[in-house]
Amino acid sequence: MSKTKKVIYFTLLPKVDELVGVINFCIRIFVVMVSYHFNSSIGWAILHYILGPVYLLYCLLLGRFADGQFMEIINQYF
Repeated sequence: MSKTKKVIYFTLLPKVDELVGVINFCIRIFVVMVSYHFNSSIGWAILHYILGPVYLLYCLLLGRFADGQFMEIINQYF
């Protein structure tokens, strides 16, 4: 009886062909920007990159984007 291994690949960059992958990558980059804005820590930014949209929902529920915080984050990086 032969044993087979199931391998799961995790890549930081999406496949260019897939629009969903590109959108997901853009959301995760925005998550890194938001995380670094609020925490000023590369470590937290990497963790939040892995968590992705879950962290954005967490920020929305806490009200961190109230009072113009969203535009302040955008203006900080661009």
